[in-house]
Amino acid sequence: MILNYRVFHSVLLLFICLPFQSALAESLGKKWPKPAAIFLTGELPPGGPEGSLADNTTTWRAAAVQATDRWNRAQTAFKLSTSNASGSGNCTSFGDNILSFSSTECGTAFGANTLAATRGWSSGATIIKADIIFNSNKEITWGIYDGPIPYTDFRRVAMHELGHAMGLDHTTTPGALMYPTASDTYLPTPDDVESLKAIYTGSDSSSGGGSMGYLVLALIPLFGLRFSFPHRHKKAD
Repeated sequence: MILNYRVFHSVLLLFICLPFQSALAESLGKKWPKPAAIFLTGELPPGGPEGSLADNTTTWRAAAVQATDRWNRAQTAFKLSTSNASGSGNCTSFGDNILSFSSTECGTAFGANTLAATRGWSSGATIIKADIIFNSNKEITWGIYDGPIPYTDFRRVAMHELGHAMGLDHTTTPGALMYPTASDTYLPTPDDVESLKAIYTGSDSSSGGGSMGYLVLALIPLFGLRFSFPHRHKKAD
């Protein structure tokens, strides 16, 4: 059977300098049929990051659970759950919602400044699947901690990507968790919470359709961020 899906694709970028603001909306125009989803952590390594940061005794899988817990404590519009199972269907439109490390983004090279990516699939305006891939390339030094950024904090990046998986796009509010670049923010802000509530407890316009596309954010020197939705094609399952 040929089924048509739309795939949304979001990435978190790390900038050394002050980022330009993006004019993106705060919703991907899609949401889960029920305000709840389970994400599997079993594809993450069993250990944790190396180094001397205080929270680096936390494992990757435990930090992922903490990321969902922090979202759940901050709001009641959407319920995130986790399982330590490995699951199946990573980087495909079927199977489980999976968190994993990889040197590529589902077979495609990560951008030079990309920390993680969320690949999601939807049928019309309904999200049916979302996978989160963290960049395992050696030039990124991962840690697990709160506070100002000395390294790349896995837990806050996971929270940002879980926001995408729930249906949030980037916000134009600097300091919010869903701002396009990693910052010192490590908990959901009122901006993040209100944006999520607008999707699941308020009205949210969305577009249907049966094609697949890629929502891409890329770094452009001197000009900040570029938004494009260039590729549209069908996916056979």
